[in-house]
Amino acid sequence: MTRAVPHLAAPLDDDGVERARLLVGVLSTTHGPAAAMGCESERRQTVEGIIGRISNWSGEALDLLNKHDVSDGGRLARRRLQVMVDLLQLAGGKDAARTVRRRLASLGPGPGSGAASRGVLPPSLRQA
Repeated sequence: MTRAVPHLAAPLDDDGVERARLLVGVLSTTHGPAAAMGCESERRQTVEGIIGRISNWSGEALDLLNKHDVSDGGRLARRRLQVMVDLLQLAGGKDAARTVRRRLASLGPGPGSGAASRGVLPPSLRQA
């Protein structure tokens, strides 16, 4: 049996990202009502499952990005990983989000993230 590899070059669907943020946010804010209705353990298991899957996916994606096994220099991969950090934060996985954020930062700036790509020239290249 083969494992699915993260598709890091696929474009992000902004509507899908917002829908995921909304659903994870709803799930994480229903602690009180779930406890009152007697289904808190199921809610907690769901949240822990989501955090685990996002963490695993992010780890695999970071490994691919670290090996430079991505197209476009990893620009889309970094954006996708930032979305995963946001989802982990919303789900309450603060430690997992911190780990992904630190690993992403340890890779250094991505392509096109320097000052020159934002249209800002370093002082040595500015005209007087």
